[in-house]
Amino acid sequence: MSIEALNHSAMTIVPGGGPHEFTVAHPDLKVECYGYGVSFSSSTCPIITCHSVQYYKSHGVIPRGYKPNRDNRILEIGAGLAEFVPWIVQNLRGSSRERPVVIDPLNYSLVINSLELALRQVISEEAQTLIMRLLDRAKIYSDPSKVNLISARLEEVLDATELQNQYDLVVDCQAGFYSGIESSELMRLKESLKRRKKFFI
Repeated sequence: MSIEALNHSAMTIVPGGGPHEFTVAHPDLKVECYGYGVSFSSSTCPIITCHSVQYYKSHGVIPRGYKPNRDNRILEIGAGLAEFVPWIVQNLRGSSRERPVVIDPLNYSLVINSLELALRQVISEEAQTLIMRLLDRAKIYSDPSKVNLISARLEEVLDATELQNQYDLVVDCQAGFYSGIESSELMRLKESLKRRKKFFI
């Protein structure tokens, strides 16, 4: 039996307390669907965010004026289902010199299966739109032709080849805080990864 089939076989739909409310439950991932959106919890990720590019800019996660650049080397720690890397991929349309690097233990195949199952339930138009958007992002993250995905927690891959390189933009929206690495060590790691300070967050 394939991994995808195993993922499906372990999923259940748990009804919620109101209309259009239910949970797609799997031992490693729960997707809670409610009237206007979804939320995630995972056994492998302490936090799964779905932030927009605008959120990243307004909260200082990336520079406000940042625009996709085919020459930039990009690393994101704990991307979850955030928009930033898919936004880069979609804007550059394969013209980037290097794929963005993402370090995240999230099982994107399981996310895709869960969201596809959620779409087959009776859901609101708002939730359907959001789920389809997140599904598109998950498919980009899981596509090795578009993203260099390192499926692990940051503290597990400190010796990885990708962490010996330097990047034009290093993005970390809270994931480093949950990594289990001491804050001072995390800052030293980020400093060692930067190539151009003006694009380093």
